[in-house]
Amino acid sequence: MKALGFFFLVDLTQSYIHSNPIFSLTGDDILPITAQGYVLRCVNIVAWAAVPYGMMSMQYNILAAVAVAVGFSEPKYWAAPYGSLKDAYTLRRFWG
Repeated sequence: MKALGFFFLVDLTQSYIHSNPIFSLTGDDILPITAQGYVLRCVNIVAWAAVPYGMMSMQYNILAAVAVAVGFSEPKYWAAPYGSLKDAYTLRRFWG
């Protein structure tokens, strides 16, 4: 189920990226990242970072599901690849 959720995350963000002119214009038509204002600049950065995050997490969860289904390992050995965001409330705990 997690892999499916990450698939939808990647699909949604790639749809946003392909429909946004900041990402699709080339040549002399290129717009600067500041052209859409501060809020959309933050949304664009999050969307750009969500694609590799979602792809790696989706592949990890598919590999975990296959390994558990075949019997190579147990689910307890497949922790979240990036940890829990609830545990990263300080910079020390984020990097720790």
